[in-house]
Amino acid sequence: MNKLLLPLAIAVAAPVAISQCTITPPGVSLAQNGVLVDGWTAPIPIGFAFTFGGTAYTDMYLSDHGLAALNNGGTPVTPLAVPFTYDPLSANLGGAGTALLAPYWSDHTMFYGTNAGELWIDNTSTTFCTVTWVDVETYIDGTPFTFQMTLFNDGRIIYAYDSRVCNEGSTWGAIALNAVIGMSESLGTLPAASDLTASPVVTTTEIFEEFTTSAPLTCNPAFDLASTVLEFIPTNPGWVVVHTPPPAVCAAKMTYGTGCGGLEVDSNLPVIGTSWDLTTSNVDAISPIAITFFGTAQANLPLTLVFGNADPTCSIYINTILGSLTAPAVAGVAVASFPIQSNPALAGAIVTAQSICLTIANPSNILTSNGLEATVGN
Repeated sequence: MNKLLLPLAIAVAAPVAISQCTITPPGVSLAQNGVLVDGWTAPIPIGFAFTFGGTAYTDMYLSDHGLAALNNGGTPVTPLAVPFTYDPLSANLGGAGTALLAPYWSDHTMFYGTNAGELWIDNTSTTFCTVTWVDVETYIDGTPFTFQMTLFNDGRIIYAYDSRVCNEGSTWGAIALNAVIGMSESLGTLPAASDLTASPVVTTTEIFEEFTTSAPLTCNPAFDLASTVLEFIPTNPGWVVVHTPPPAVCAAKMTYGTGCGGLEVDSNLPVIGTSWDLTTSNVDAISPIAITFFGTAQANLPLTLVFGNADPTCSIYINTILGSLTAPAVAGVAVASFPIQSNPALAGAIVTAQSICLTIANPSNILTSNGLEATVGN
């Protein structure tokens, strides 16, 4: 599992895979942190005419509470603040006054305390529009989590959830222990609830699942959508739901140790079928390159064991050298990338990394970075 570097370096990249463990928002921030509080945005263009329940919509209102209300230039008006920003009950899906999409409707916030959650949107395409609720936090001081909604011009809808979503339930009151996932034309009485992980097929535009946790800020063990993707395919009327379960291994990374001379290395998450990008920062101005070496485990040894005249604050943070990548330094930053081949056997592989650069700040003429440990996910 750890024989990773050389196969990755020579592989041809596969199409980018969806990693449900973490969600990186595409597009731009809507700058709603501290602005949108228990409410709705102004109408935001979808980027194309999105048909839902037989009606075409060009815009949507977005709520910090995980809802989207479809409209055309502000018609219909926003759903009432109560219940839609406080009472996440499935029964309320039928009374919004406009088509309502609920990728994850609960009592959460983007701004409370030091939380830096945000709404992101990618609506520049004529074929899809993606909205991401990034690092929102269950009220008050719950675990931050991220979820995403993508609308397609053929009527499909995708909801995606990262590994931290667990239906904690807020401290607002008993009713705020609920979380609702689904959608409705808001035409009145709802059908029976669906188990969305069972990939149901329904003949109504309305479809939903409701979760209730036991107490405020208590993760619901029955919540089964973390790290999953739900695709809703319209059948007019109704939906075919395709549930993609969690990947076997979630990609992860962590830094450890301290670089000398300020040299630092970090990366994105290594996911099978994507590019793993390692960024070395604060490269000494005299060094035209940075070299990143790879190992299989963490270490912590003084560089003086190899170079007697090394800076005593420089350390070796990888246990061996599997290989290396060299990248040019531009304005003190060097980015080394290689594709991770689409090979399921790589899931769970652990790689450590450390960068070096040239310097005249010490007699050995070498600076070493911190260490980086990554787990390849699928």
